[in-house]
Amino acid sequence: MHPLSSKLIENFQWPDGYKAAASLSWHMDADAGVLASGKKPDTWFTSFSEARYGITTALPRILELLKEFDIPGSFAFPAYVAKQYPDAVLDCVAGGHEIMLHGYLHENVALLSAAEEEDVLARSIEALETITGARQVGWTAPSWGMNMGTIDLLHKYGLSYDSTLMEHDVPTVFEFPDGPLFEIPISTVLEDWQQFGVDFAAGDSRMASVKNAFSLWSDEMEGLVHYGGLFSPTFHPNLIGRPGTMREMATFLKKFREGHGIWWANGAQIAKHCQTLHSAQNPR
Repeated sequence: MHPLSSKLIENFQWPDGYKAAASLSWHMDADAGVLASGKKPDTWFTSFSEARYGITTALPRILELLKEFDIPGSFAFPAYVAKQYPDAVLDCVAGGHEIMLHGYLHENVALLSAAEEEDVLARSIEALETITGARQVGWTAPSWGMNMGTIDLLHKYGLSYDSTLMEHDVPTVFEFPDGPLFEIPISTVLEDWQQFGVDFAAGDSRMASVKNAFSLWSDEMEGLVHYGGLFSPTFHPNLIGRPGTMREMATFLKKFREGHGIWWANGAQIAKHCQTLHSAQNPR
């Protein structure tokens, strides 16, 4: 299946009269992000330390914030990180959140052969299922990499959805003869790396004003509510989980959590809704 061949779901609408939806995704890259970058693991101690902040320091306050606002999240763990920090994975599960597939070592699968890509996916599924006791239904691509056969591979392994592509404001569907795979769209506009990303090895950093970042995201939220779309940010806890940023996020959530007609859901819940709509339109 060509990765750009998904189609809009006919007569798509959000459930229960909601005008729009919001789905918060958290990429728990930690050590895997550093290792996959090609940095020397025996010298870039600061990079590892900064990356681990997302797990050891930021994650507890993120989970507390989501609990305060009763928001289900999607936590994307590279399997390597999940095996390093199984208690972190289980803390997310205990909070009622979804665990997503996100590679084994944060591999950009666009750089892998078909056999290598399948091996990474199979090992990732096994590792996360062993830790959580449940099969994951969603995948998001490390570094947004995708091959011509990636969508077919996700469908082959029984996933319900991908969340990597950026063409639409609402979920779309890849139609397979034996059932659909849904695409839950994202956007670089809604990614915290564009605002706060730092790469010590490359000497690259983006230190935006926290208030400016949330002003941008607030404008996007209002626009997506107007057009009936999905607010689907990609957050990295080592970036967005800083104290000042977390307090600004609390202000953002206070503004939008109620009274705007927004359905706050995780990826699995959105995919389930899409499946309900699709099944009603395509009875077997």
